[in-house]
Amino acid sequence: MYHEYDPPEWTGETGFYQADYRAPPAANESKTWAPLCVWAEPTYSGDTMQFSMQSSATYPPPTDREYLLELVQVPEGVTGAPPVGTVWTLPLNQTFTLTLPTYRTANGLEGYQFAFAIAAVPTPTESIATPSSPSGPSSRQANNGGDYSTGGSTSNLGHGVEYEFAWGDGTQSSWGPPSRSHSWSSPGTYVVKARARCATHPGVMSVWSSSLTVTVTAPERVTLTILVEPAVAAETIPPAEHPRGEVVTVAAPEPQDPCDYFIRWTGDVPVGHEYDSPLSITMDADKTLTANFYDGQWVPGFCGIGGGCQFSMGLVCLAGLVFMKSVPLKLKPVTHRRRTKS
Repeated sequence: MYHEYDPPEWTGETGFYQADYRAPPAANESKTWAPLCVWAEPTYSGDTMQFSMQSSATYPPPTDREYLLELVQVPEGVTGAPPVGTVWTLPLNQTFTLTLPTYRTANGLEGYQFAFAIAAVPTPTESIATPSSPSGPSSRQANNGGDYSTGGSTSNLGHGVEYEFAWGDGTQSSWGPPSRSHSWSSPGTYVVKARARCATHPGVMSVWSSSLTVTVTAPERVTLTILVEPAVAAETIPPAEHPRGEVVTVAAPEPQDPCDYFIRWTGDVPVGHEYDSPLSITMDADKTLTANFYDGQWVPGFCGIGGGCQFSMGLVCLAGLVFMKSVPLKLKPVTHRRRTKS
């Protein structure tokens, strides 16, 4: 083969040469050499002949190309040859050999004709499969979070994928794993869907999945009732409603008499927290708490400081009462008795 710089390109003294000095194709360029003629001399006696192509060991062919050989002409009268239009993809760094029925001629243009082409290997277009419809609770209470999952998406190039959820309330999750948690602040009906993207090429995304409809209702409410025993508080505490599951902090009410002070909670108080004030309690049902107080009586002129408090167990100076109010169950009230001269 030989290339002339002006058309018709394939010319020479005999019409056939062994070298082509055209520059290699650019990265995205394709080139075709045709016709490549194959024939046998009239003196050849075999029934078949072989046509071979081999890459150069000194200049190996680029691996980002396709090397194609197409049969474009079969000599007239030949039987048993591959049909015209047959295309072979030539292997890299190996010898390709084609065995053909023999055709003898003195004019090679009458023999078999092939076209040899070099083509850029097309870069495959990446696509991301649509993930499955999200799964998870289809009914929830407001402000009560739940877990939702999707999956099943893949990249046709084998890359990893990430997932994103649209929650139907105008918000979307960040890109990440196929399971996420979400809560809705207002009652209503929300449409949850998911999509996936390539972790290597984040701009390549799937379409949105089919949706899951989630119905969000107002949270169930439970009642907390606080009683005082005896009734020493300046004001009564009305029952209060709270969403089920809410953690509520309550404190013993302030008594109206300085001689009344908080002892402990009874009722639906968590075990081990009877003496806490403030107290944290989880409203998982209707609950009643009773704040129990010591009910003391003021005794003027006692203790020499203007007065003291009288309880069922005796009298306590006001200064002692202040100390006792901070840790009322750690100390016993001090009972004062009059001493008489002997």
